[in-house]
Amino acid sequence: MTWELIRITGLMALALLTVSTALGILGPTIRRPTGRLTSVSVHLTAGVGGIALVIAHVFLAVIDSWVAVPWSAAIIPGTSAWEPLWVAVGTLAFDLMIVLAATSAVRTHAPGVWWRAHILAYPVYALVWLHTLTIGTDRGTPLMIGLAALSAAMVTAAVVLRLMAPRGPVGTRPRPELEETLV
Repeated sequence: MTWELIRITGLMALALLTVSTALGILGPTIRRPTGRLTSVSVHLTAGVGGIALVIAHVFLAVIDSWVAVPWSAAIIPGTSAWEPLWVAVGTLAFDLMIVLAATSAVRTHAPGVWWRAHILAYPVYALVWLHTLTIGTDRGTPLMIGLAALSAAMVTAAVVLRLMAPRGPVGTRPRPELEETLV
């Protein structure tokens, strides 16, 4: 039963972290203030939910009798005797998630620190994705590969859309008289 819960919490965490990452990337491209507010709200909710599920995932892995992951492996990469490299990848992702969450909590007081730390979202997502594909007895199954591929496709599409989007302050549109000169 614990194995199923470990996998379910891990996969649900991947899903929520994918949504949070994709919306975080797309956020600046959303021009309508109400749409921006909605995307930020979902981004934050998915991020917090994803971290909560990661905490449950780690807790379940530690208490599971089969995998034998020590408590230290929850925070210190490389301290698990079971799948040491791939558990370390997950541990590093978790540690960086904590940095993201902590700096997000002080965003209004230290926006520069928040922005520099939030760049970590890209490697965090990559580490979570790699951890998903490299650990567990079902890691090579078509379902796992398909879910990981869907996750990567969503984040990649968000990056492409972000790179293609016009730049400028949120909630602004070009003035109609300027649109003709932009064509």
